[in-house]
Amino acid sequence: GSSCFASSCTAGSPVSEVCNGLDDDCNGVNDNGLPMATCGLGACANVGTTCAASSCTPKPKGVETCNGMDDDCDGVVDDNVPARPCFDGAGGCTGNADGSFTCKGICKAGTQTCQVGKSGAWNACVGETLPDATYHTVAHSSGSWDWNCDGVAQQQDTASGFCRAKCAGAVSGWTGSVPECGGSGYYLDDCSPGGSVCAMSGGTGTQACR
Repeated sequence: GSSCFASSCTAGSPVSEVCNGLDDDCNGVNDNGLPMATCGLGACANVGTTCAASSCTPKPKGVETCNGMDDDCDGVVDDNVPARPCFDGAGGCTGNADGSFTCKGICKAGTQTCQVGKSGAWNACVGETLPDATYHTVAHSSGSWDWNCDGVAQQQDTASGFCRAKCAGAVSGWTGSVPECGGSGYYLDDCSPGGSVCAMSGGTGTQACR
């Protein structure tokens, strides 16, 4: 006012409240009715104690994991998550407590990555080698003959062949020693009379393993 008399003072007009530490709407309360300040991204998001940005402190950031959340608070969900070992086979590899795998034969664990920006899902396992139940006459590229990953190189045929009495047929099998995996030998199919000795029919075969 212009004097010490109250009548000489005219109140200002109230305006919309803004966050400035003042009572803009003239209701006797500074900064009332305004939302609390927010800060931080992802898991670091927090709410302040007043509308002022200075009243808000982001929560501590964590280590990013594949969980559909922005743990490291960089604004991206599930980024920078290290790839992990994986194996989809029903057997051949055993999971260890540290997340790695111990495998047998040709089997090998692969790796998978977390889907960035998704809901905590992992991508397909890449680079794994699964068990193969087929018998093979050559070793795997790893050098192993254990194709089905059971810990043993199983030979397909270990039978010993010989002619029956009086050359009346034969018990089919290998003549001589049974070949090792990938090894060759004579495989007897049948015998028939042939003069002083039995006439054997068969041929060279290769031992298959799995």
